Amino acid sequence: MNSAPQRLGSYERPTRTRYTVLGTLCLAAAIAYLSRNILGPAEKSIEEDLGLSKEAMGLIMGSFFYTYSLMQIPGGWLSDRFGTRLVLPVLATVWAMATAAMGIAVGFYSLLFAYLFIGLAQGGLFPGSVITFSNWLPPSERGLAGGTLTSFMSVGGVVAAFLVGRLLDPVGWRGICYIFGFPGVLWAFWYFVWFRNKPQEHPSVNEDELALIGAPDHTGEPREARRREDSRKECAPAVWRILLAAPSLWLIWGQQFFRASGYIFFPTWFPRYLQETRGVTESQSADLTAVVLTSVVVGATAGGVICDWAWRRTQSRRFSRQGVAIISTSICALAVYFAYASGSMTEAMVWMSVAGLMQAVTAPCAIATAIDVGGQHVSKVYSSMNMAGNIGAAICPWVVAKFVTLSGEQWDLVLLLFVGIYGASVVCWALLNPVRSLVPREGGHGT
Repeated sequence: MNSAPQRLGSYERPTRTRYTVLGTLCLAAAIAYLSRNILGPAEKSIEEDLGLSKEAMGLIMGSFFYTYSLMQIPGGWLSDRFGTRLVLPVLATVWAMATAAMGIAVGFYSLLFAYLFIGLAQGGLFPGSVITFSNWLPPSERGLAGGTLTSFMSVGGVVAAFLVGRLLDPVGWRGICYIFGFPGVLWAFWYFVWFRNKPQEHPSVNEDELALIGAPDHTGEPREARRREDSRKECAPAVWRILLAAPSLWLIWGQQFFRASGYIFFPTWFPRYLQETRGVTESQSADLTAVVLTSVVVGATAGGVICDWAWRRTQSRRFSRQGVAIISTSICALAVYFAYASGSMTEAMVWMSVAGLMQAVTAPCAIATAIDVGGQHVSKVYSSMNMAGNIGAAICPWVVAKFVTLSGEQWDLVLLLFVGIYGASVVCWALLNPVRSLVPREGGHGT
């Protein structure tokens, strides 16, 4: 009976290098969101400086998500093929250079080209991060990783909105582009020097942490859990045919398409909306946007806690995934409507912050649902879901610009458009089946 405590005391406790990996990838997410959130708060200055129309700016702000969406699956393949130690630093360097290149734009096409390249490079970040999580984190910690990564995306958005508001007058929007490109280069250097693709290759990882992760030990002998994980990487066209024939996959895509369309309003047109409807300055609108994006950070973190808590209490995927998502997205839609109907700036900002928080609560539900119904093919379900969401984010800024033009510059009506968008996401959630696997297991029922 005394041997176990003695053994525990005679060996090192598990190292925590995996958390440094998680923190490093979260930092990359925040840095990435610096680049993609310049145009929204600085939109009016850029528009005037380059002589662009609202529709042109809408096309540029949405263009990021076309290349970003197209890079999801190829980005995952590159990380699988060459390892994230090489791929992610290369991508970070490319998006850092493209961010700085925005600062030398002379018109529509040069700004568009730079922003397209940012989207292309950043499109591989999150598939690569998910692959890294699968190698470095045990299954019990992957939900935490997904929620934390989601939160840090919005942290980057908050920091970007805050800094753009402070830097716009002293250095101008071009100077901001140069400054925001620098952190990506520093991160790329650090990640390449410090990181290793497999935990057993890292000198800071001991045997106990390897055992906790379920990775092969330093001798290279694979554990059974790793054999099962490797078997999931098999790809067959037949799997895609089964997935595409599943109505629930299209509904998963739909909820993500509409929810991402709703979210992208905040870092793109929301500052201009505040300027046109509430009479604030460009710098003030950037600060107010940072307030709403802060609520998104809180919502993403809270959503993970709520989703896990609901699962532990009910053991029901329908309630913990679908139910929580329907409730939170419905509250979001109502909050946007109340913001539209509000007479005061303070009241409207409170309701928009509630909307930002509640739409973010749904994000962990979507990730958990993709894992639940994806089974062995979760990478395909997740990457395609993320692609659908970013297609929505690509289209939405142009739709908003067109909507404002057709409505006779009635910016206040924009919020009603987003009430409908979030309502469509609720409908998708209500119709999908979050229980049955999209590709049934052999000999099983796919539940």
